[in-house]
Amino acid sequence: MSAAAVAPAGAERECQKCGRLLDEVGRCWVCAPAAPAVPLNLSMTNVQDATCECIRATDALAHCAQTEAEARSTLDLAEAEALILGVDGRNEAERKAALRLRLRDEYASLDAATAAVRQARRDLDVARLWIDGLRYQLRLLEVHRAPRIGGE
Repeated sequence: MSAAAVAPAGAERECQKCGRLLDEVGRCWVCAPAAPAVPLNLSMTNVQDATCECIRATDALAHCAQTEAEARSTLDLAEAEALILGVDGRNEAERKAALRLRLRDEYASLDAATAAVRQARRDLDVARLWIDGLRYQLRLLEVHRAPRIGGE
């Protein structure tokens, strides 16, 4: 288990190494290893790798979004069924809390799916930045190799 492990449910989510609060995906940005280095030297292999990574990240995001939609639909259906069967409580706040407790597994699934979507979106952003970096390098090479006006 990594140093930035998530604390048990209900407890504050803190890094076991430094004690700082973890982000929404359970990562300590102080102790977590840096993002993997991506090669920004312009080569056909790196362009192909960046393109493949962007495609993979797009597919992963689509899959995570579908999983999140299914989790949300399951939660909505479970809430409707619970409301039809009746929820105990003296007031709206108690009924809402009772409903939340009754459906804690569905809420946990939705929370996990939402966190996966955020991570997939971040991965796609990194892949797009990789492509952009290679594109800017190519543009810089084009500018430096272009014939200059005036015979210079």
